[in-house]
Amino acid sequence: MKSFLSFSLLCAAGAVISPSAADEPSGKPLAATRRPAVFDLDTTQAPPPRFLPVIPQPKSWVPSGRAVFTVPDVLLVSGSSEAAHALIGDWRLVRGRHAAEASAVACADVVFRPIAKMDAKDESYRIEITPARLTVSAKGPTGAYWATRTILQLFSASPRVPCGTIDDAPRYAYRGFMLDVARKPYSLEFLRRLTK
Repeated sequence: MKSFLSFSLLCAAGAVISPSAADEPSGKPLAATRRPAVFDLDTTQAPPPRFLPVIPQPKSWVPSGRAVFTVPDVLLVSGSSEAAHALIGDWRLVRGRHAAEASAVACADVVFRPIAKMDAKDESYRIEITPARLTVSAKGPTGAYWATRTILQLFSASPRVPCGTIDDAPRYAYRGFMLDVARKPYSLEFLRRLTK
C-alpha cells in the first residue's frame, strides 16, 4: 500500500516513472507490451489486421494475404456518381492533397461501379481492395457515400492499406455521434474534418 501511495503521489506531481522489468508480472518492460501510438496497416512484414481503423467497424472484413494498396499523392477516382465527387472534394479537405477524376478505369485508384439495380433504401456497400485499386459496389447512392467515409478513414490511418474485402451496412436506421467539447475545446477545422 505504501509503494502504491508513493507511486500515485509521484504521478500526481507529474514525475516521469520508468518501471523496470521486475515491476511487470510478465517480466517484460511496460514499453514492450504497449501498442504503438500510430495505427500501422503495413502487412508486408506482419499478418493483416483483424480489425480496421474505422468507426464503426464494418460488418465483414476479409483480408486477402499480405499485399497492400499504397495511397497515392494524387488520388484518381473513376465514376460519375455523387459519391465519387464527394470523395474527391473531401479528400482535399481531409488530407489536403489533390484528387481528380480518372480518364479511364485502368488508371484509377478508386473505382465506383455503376449501380445496376437502384434501391434508395439499401445503404449497404462493398469495397474490394487490391494492390492496384479500390473498387466500390453499392445498391444505392447512400451506400456508395458510406463507402467514401470508410475509404477516407482507411487512408487517414495509414498510407498502406491491407488488401481484402469490406462488406458493410448501417446497423441502425438512426445513428448519432456525441463529442464533449466542454472539457476539451476543439477547433472548427478539426470538427469539419471529423464530420467528413
